[in-house]
Amino acid sequence: MSRVQRSRGYILVAILALLVVMSIVAMRMHNSVQHYALETGHWQEWANLQAKLHDARDQVLYYMLTQSLSDWGFGKGRKLLRIDGRPYRMPSGVMVSVQDERGLMSVNEFEPVKMRQILHSSGLSSEAASRLTDALMDYTDIDDLRRLNGAESSDYERARKQPPANDYLKSAYELKGVMGWEELSLLHPRPSDFFTATREPWINVNTAPLPVLKAFGLDDAQALQVIEHRELAPIRTPRHFQALSGNLISDDEPFWFYPGIFYRIRAWSPDAYLAREWHIMFFYSDETRPWRVLASRAVARPGGTNNQTSDVQEFPTSVQTTLQ
Repeated sequence: MSRVQRSRGYILVAILALLVVMSIVAMRMHNSVQHYALETGHWQEWANLQAKLHDARDQVLYYMLTQSLSDWGFGKGRKLLRIDGRPYRMPSGVMVSVQDERGLMSVNEFEPVKMRQILHSSGLSSEAASRLTDALMDYTDIDDLRRLNGAESSDYERARKQPPANDYLKSAYELKGVMGWEELSLLHPRPSDFFTATREPWINVNTAPLPVLKAFGLDDAQALQVIEHRELAPIRTPRHFQALSGNLISDDEPFWFYPGIFYRIRAWSPDAYLAREWHIMFFYSDETRPWRVLASRAVARPGGTNNQTSDVQEFPTSVQTTLQ
């Protein structure tokens, strides 16, 4: 074989190798472009969903600020928006719920007896309920003195956990950082179902969910009886609540019978795993900014019948109100 022929052979091999390399590079570029397009589509889908959820929140807030407030919620009759956390279906298909946070158990201002009762009613032993209550009080107080069943900085250090905040909790979700609380069933999947970080010790029995009602020493049947009654007529006095529950309840219980100024608003799509949650404070005297968002986060979507849109009541939107 001549030198020219060998040179041509080398060139051919080099060209073939170059073509292989170019094919591999082109394939990787194609895959990268496809991956980018897919990711861009996912991000666009996520952004569109967030826009829908925020739009639903704004519709809810507008309704709340333009309707009269009662024991049950905002509006009257068929236009009533109840604020006990029940779901509503928006015209867009988005699901929403509003919870009066006065109906939840405060993690910052609470009676230890009430906290122990709600923990005990969730299935904990009396000893475990006392331990968690003491741990929460140790977590929020400003000293390092350990309660009988509590936990302070040294206990957290041994457990390789972040030390206590020694301050008010800013969110019910911070409960997962309190010693022993992380596995509590009431915190999963959403601590804000039953707890609030507001600093009001009172509990509104007209908007409290069943586990919170049980903090007053009620069993399931008694709590359900209260819920069934308040569906038809609001509870307005301690004596009325005592008659419904069948329990002997003292007059100094932290009762409340009317909504406050703090609300939890949730919005979610039945097709998405995560919901959006906002904690709102109303400033009725401020005409320019009548509400503030205190916190916002993505949370697990409410489950059960909440996702069966055909079984959920329509939200009383301003359009429906005008037509009625």
